[in-house]
Amino acid sequence: MSDREQSRELVHPGETDVAAPAAPPPLGLGRQIGRAAVALTGAGFALMTGMGILGGLIDLVTKGHLTSDAVFILFIYIGAGIGGVSMMRWAFRLGHAPPDGARRHLGGAPPSAVPVQQLLLAVARDHGGRVTAAEVAAAMTIEPTYALRMLDEATQAGDARMLFSPEGIAIYEFPGLLASKDDAQARQLLYRLGEDPYRDRLMLAWARAGGIGNGAARWHDLATLPQRWSAPKFPLRAADFISRGIAEGPALGHVLTLAEDAWLAADFPLEASALAAIADHTAALFTRDHRL
Repeated sequence: MSDREQSRELVHPGETDVAAPAAPPPLGLGRQIGRAAVALTGAGFALMTGMGILGGLIDLVTKGHLTSDAVFILFIYIGAGIGGVSMMRWAFRLGHAPPDGARRHLGGAPPSAVPVQQLLLAVARDHGGRVTAAEVAAAMTIEPTYALRMLDEATQAGDARMLFSPEGIAIYEFPGLLASKDDAQARQLLYRLGEDPYRDRLMLAWARAGGIGNGAARWHDLATLPQRWSAPKFPLRAADFISRGIAEGPALGHVLTLAEDAWLAADFPLEASALAAIADHTAALFTRDHRL
């Protein structure tokens, strides 16, 4: 069973994956008006270009030549026409393109051949079972309002539940896709060891556990983690702690190590607020323990 089939099975056991066209996100009234305005403006430029070219042809036929000014104006018309056609193409394509950003979540499968709900589950699984509307919108290349509606529908269907962060941000949690403690420890191990040593260590542990038949599916899932997740770089730097009163020297290196441990324990957050909280807490803890 593939990763995407496993992710769907976790939320809808026994339900088969049906290839159906993904419905394009609907446009709100404001966006529809804006799209119409862009299309009309583009049509106006194209019409103006046609009239300008027609006028130039009439001058060429009647006078036998075009002046340098007429040629210059003709080039302006042609540029306006190209811009007008581009505006119309953009306006009519807006909101109808499939969520190509989700392609990477499904092994390159065309998004138009995958149900929208399946794409949502793939994104949620990649985020450890907890996502925000902004994360879904960015991953699937859709409007945040449409991502929010998808998440609300998943909540009403019982597939997800809505929580709030300390900052008041809505977080949608998919219980069947939540990363387990083993998953978090595996990510930490992959971060510290690197891909090849991680795989060697895991294969050795699998063999010691009894090999094939002893939780083989779970071991295989852990062994293929490097194919599904890339460890990010530790985002905090020495300057982040110098600005918080930590002096350069051995103390700074120790604080960076503590901060990295806290970052790993928090499962690799990259949000600015989470990183600032880790830096503040680590610097305050170090100062309190009189290690300066």
